[in-house]
Amino acid sequence: MFFTENEKKAILMSICFVLNADGEVAPQESRFLEMEARNFGIRLNDLNTYASSISKEEWRRTINYMSHEKIEYTVSRWLAAIKADGIIRREELDFAGMMATECGIDLRNYVNAALR
Repeated sequence: MFFTENEKKAILMSICFVLNADGEVAPQESRFLEMEARNFGIRLNDLNTYASSISKEEWRRTINYMSHEKIEYTVSRWLAAIKADGIIRREELDFAGMMATECGIDLRNYVNAALR
């Protein structure tokens, strides 16, 4: 699947937000984020600058204009990030839910199957 630069930024930024929702990033979560960045051809050292170069409004607009297939991919990455450390934390799940709501996505459609 091909992603535009803004789509990559939006996905990575949202994963960062999910991972930070509980106030800490576990080593397993850092490895997950590094893998996701690498999948997009971005080095971890460049990730903060790269992901933060998109505004919240641009992020929301980018997610809203993604194809259904890309939205499903993005949500799957949020949910994979939530369980990356083996612990499903309420703060991370709530934050993903808030992001989904902002983008017009019903996270409940994805959660039950993905978090098993």
